[in-house]
Amino acid sequence: RLTRDAYTPTTGNQQMLHIFAAGNAGPGTNTVGSPGSGKNVLTVGATENVRDEGVEDGCFEGNANNADDIAEFSSRGPTDDQRVKPEIMAPGTHVQGPASQDPAYDGSGVCGALDDEQRYYPTGGQTLYTWSSGTSHSTPAVAGAASLAYEYYGRVINPGMTPSPAMLKAL
Repeated sequence: RLTRDAYTPTTGNQQMLHIFAAGNAGPGTNTVGSPGSGKNVLTVGATENVRDEGVEDGCFEGNANNADDIAEFSSRGPTDDQRVKPEIMAPGTHVQGPASQDPAYDGSGVCGALDDEQRYYPTGGQTLYTWSSGTSHSTPAVAGAASLAYEYYGRVINPGMTPSPAMLKAL
């Protein structure tokens, strides 16, 4: 319902595409949970990244040698009513980002810590970056691409128009 009318107090439909992570309950089938199993949402699964194969991050994920391989942990469909989920995949292993600068940061909340040295990555004394794995790391990349597709649709494909959530999902 919220995909078609994201803000019910306002008259008319305010359509919005919801993008959710598939979850990390793989590798079995029918492991995509709510809200990713929803019909009108775009669900994102994880593939391997291509970096530092065999080096485990704090999630104990060491597979990172082929972006065409589905990450072992990534949830998979079909849903209970046999719909295909996730609809799209993006790299979700060994995703690097900024580390918290809070003195209490130990890396465990983002699977960044195996020990004091490895809560930051790359190792070797820096304290600005860490890495971890999960479908929640794949989803922002797809959300950014969907935003670019939204803008491109209204500027190039169908000038002056805005795509519906279903059109963005199809694109």
